[in-house]
Amino acid sequence: MSAILIRTVLFYIILSVLVRLMGKRQIGELQLPEFTAAILLSELAALPITDRDIPILHGILALAVVVSLEVIVSFICRKCPRIRKLLDGEPVFLIYKGEVLEHNLTRTRISLDEIFAQVRNDGYRDISEVEYVILEQTGKMSVLPKANTATVTPGDLALNKPETGMAHAVVIDGRMHEIFLRKANATPGDVTRILARAGVRLSDVLYLTLDESGKATLVLKEDRKGGVSRP
Repeated sequence: MSAILIRTVLFYIILSVLVRLMGKRQIGELQLPEFTAAILLSELAALPITDRDIPILHGILALAVVVSLEVIVSFICRKCPRIRKLLDGEPVFLIYKGEVLEHNLTRTRISLDEIFAQVRNDGYRDISEVEYVILEQTGKMSVLPKANTATVTPGDLALNKPETGMAHAVVIDGRMHEIFLRKANATPGDVTRILARAGVRLSDVLYLTLDESGKATLVLKEDRKGGVSRP
């Protein structure tokens, strides 16, 4: 029993490291080589965990070989478009210029119900509002609206809206995160001044975000919620 426990912990750590080396993707975004590697890793790790006759080093070697192959294949796909196209495929139009392409629906085994669901999921009331629906290599559908149904942007209105950058969570659950402070070009003193103006303590903060223009959003724990902007 103790041997299985030790092997399980060991292979959990090893798998976590190896999967981290493979990169960060959601399950639905895995390409074919990555998906194959993920299946093999789970199977290869299970064998030495449950079978004590298999040396641990043999299991580690098998895992390392699979991850190495995946990294090599990914590198080759980046450098060779033909191989990338062969392994990953290419985007397929399901709706093109407002017209449903039935032959592509048949080829990809996508139903109209799935397209309607994706159109609704993207916030459109009717499929007639859509100009293109594209099945991407990851298996997800991209929905592009017609020009007269697309969301209006400041650029469409000829408004010169300044860039503020992204909002960085400099405080989360009462703890200050200096790495995000640096990204927001701020210091712990800036946070202290914001909290002093709001009359709250650091331990009261659920989260505090700062963007690169200096705008702050402060949300307190429990029912004490509010917002504050830093000049």
